[in-house]
Amino acid sequence: METDFIPWPDDSFFAGDIPFPEAAADQAIIHICTEEEYHRIRAFSSGYLKSLVDGTPQHALVPVSQTPAMSLGVAFETLAEDAFTLMQSDNEKLLSYLTKNTLQNHSKKFLERCCIKPLDLNKGAGAHAKRDAWKKENAGKTVVSLEVIFSAMQMLKSALANNGWQRHLRGQWQVVILWVEDGLPMKAMLDHHYQNLKLHFGVDIKTIGKRESKASADPHNFSRRAAGLQMDLQAAHYMSAMMQIWGEDKIAPFIWLVVEQQAPHGTAVYVASERMCQTGYEQREYAIENLKAFIQSKNRVDEFPVYSHDDVVIEPPRYHSYRTAELEGNDE
Repeated sequence: METDFIPWPDDSFFAGDIPFPEAAADQAIIHICTEEEYHRIRAFSSGYLKSLVDGTPQHALVPVSQTPAMSLGVAFETLAEDAFTLMQSDNEKLLSYLTKNTLQNHSKKFLERCCIKPLDLNKGAGAHAKRDAWKKENAGKTVVSLEVIFSAMQMLKSALANNGWQRHLRGQWQVVILWVEDGLPMKAMLDHHYQNLKLHFGVDIKTIGKRESKASADPHNFSRRAAGLQMDLQAAHYMSAMMQIWGEDKIAPFIWLVVEQQAPHGTAVYVASERMCQTGYEQREYAIENLKAFIQSKNRVDEFPVYSHDDVVIEPPRYHSYRTAELEGNDE
């Protein structure tokens, strides 16, 4: 059966400046790179595809501003990677760091991605030059406060006490997979991957901020948040990446390890149901079809999206019609 030809996406579709590796053009590869380099690779991620369910490539290219909750999440994830790794090799040393609250001084991942702004940086003679030198030295890092460090450490202690976290965090961290699908360059970075017998597990760590409920990571509230944030599409994208490497029959349902940012820092382990995987794959397929349509119509992203040039008749959404019908029924 003939299929429509999809040209290689123009560079305007990507925010990054690193060309897609030729090695991944013929077959999927596990690519060794830093997180910063991963985001610069010209390929489509789960975050990009999420934007195409209800938006356009222009929406996918809008940079995300880092919030305090995101900064706390980065601090926690870097500390967690080294803490769970150290737990398996030298638990006594880990306990010493936790007791003295000095893990951030010994965590390689934390020191690579985060920095703590000195309290006296803006004081004394030569403060301006000292501040500029500090900013240059720590360019690209997430700046965190001592308060953030304290919260991240409390979250970490809670996560370390969860046997489910220990059970799942026993493999490789930040595994990058690159592949071509339907003629489109794809990328995925798993927070964690491990193999148990013949099955491969993908794991994502979620730090959950406070919203409508204090117990924001309990099953009911997390399920609602997962749907709202399209985590099912993300899981489908990650599982699709893993299938490219290990085969469809070797992939286990996706795992989320969840911890609350607010006290008492509850933790949980969640696995994607069959229905959640199905909705994720359906949304992902819809996003890819939208992406192919954008590429075929005009293989270049203009500065501003145009939804229509002609007059378009719009209809009310179904739920609005149903609600109106119920109101009319109540009047009888």
